Amino acid sequence: MGQVPRLETWKPAVTLHDVFSAEECDRIIALASDLRRGRLLGEEQAERYRNCDVSWLEMDQEQNRWIYQRALDVARQANEQLFKLEILGFTERFQIITYRPGDHIDWHIDIGPRGQSLRKISMVIQLSDPATYEGGDFEFFAFYKAERMPRERGSVLVFPSYLLHRVSPVTAGERKSVVCWVGGPHYR
Repeated sequence: MGQVPRLETWKPAVTLHDVFSAEECDRIIALASDLRRGRLLGEEQAERYRNCDVSWLEMDQEQNRWIYQRALDVARQANEQLFKLEILGFTERFQIITYRPGDHIDWHIDIGPRGQSLRKISMVIQLSDPATYEGGDFEFFAFYKAERMPRERGSVLVFPSYLLHRVSPVTAGERKSVVCWVGGPHYR
C-alpha cells in the first residue's frame, strides 16, 4: 500500500481580503430585518453559549442572489486550493449576526445533527469596520492554541466546519457579520 500524501498547504482557515466593498457591506447590513435573539437548537440555556441578534437572508430573493454567488465563488476557490472537500453549495439561509456589548458565541463547531451534518465549509463575512467595536474577536482553537483572525471590513473568513471556534464578548459598539455554510455529502 502506498503512502498517503500530505497536504503541505493545509491551513486551519484562510481570510480573503477586500471581497466586499464598504458600500456592499452597508447594502448587506440594510437587508437585516426581523432581528431575533440567536438560539442554539434544543438548548434551553442558549444565552450562556450564544448571545446575539440574528436576521436571515433568503436564498430565493433576487436582492440577495449576488451575495450568495460571491460567497460561493470564494468558497469554491478556497476549497479547491486548500481543503479539497466534496461540496455542493449552500444548504441553509445566510445569517446576519449583530453582537452588542456582552454578546458572544462560545467555543463550538458548526457540524451537528440533522441539516447541520451536511456542513463542510463555514464562512464569515466581516461587515463592520473594526474601529466601531471592541472585543468580538473571531478565534480558532487549532494546533493547541487559540488564534485570532483578521477583522477587516469586507473580508471573508473561510474554514472547515469541524474547526473549533468562537466570537469573544463584544465590550463596546456593534459587530455585524454574515455567517453561512457550504454543504456537501456526508463525510466518509
